[in-house]
Amino acid sequence: MDYQRQVPAKAGLLLLILFFLLYGWLPSGLAAQENETLAAGPQVSVAGQTSDCAMAVQLLKKQNHKLSRELGEIKREIAALRVSLDNPGPLKIFGGIGYILGLFGAGALVAARKKNAAGPGKPGREKD
Repeated sequence: MDYQRQVPAKAGLLLLILFFLLYGWLPSGLAAQENETLAAGPQVSVAGQTSDCAMAVQLLKKQNHKLSRELGEIKREIAALRVSLDNPGPLKIFGGIGYILGLFGAGALVAARKKNAAGPGKPGREKD
């Protein structure tokens, strides 16, 4: 039984060691390659840099124009939503009417109870 517990533990330990070995060696090797590439640097002429900058500026202007247009559309939608929320809808209208009718119903109930509470010879109760 101890053997069965030791096998998964050993396998897990081996996987853990393998992971740390790969993790420790792999990123440092890649980092060294990246540093060598960056140290060499790109070989671009001044004219190439100017054209790249001009293209980047054009791209940024296009993106800025597109974002401004989309932001304007969003602002218009928000303004339309505010206007529509200010106006009461059918649900609020019918709810208000129901509230008023409920208050009148409660008043009628109180009046009917007062009328029925009066005894037989007292004013407010009709004799049959």
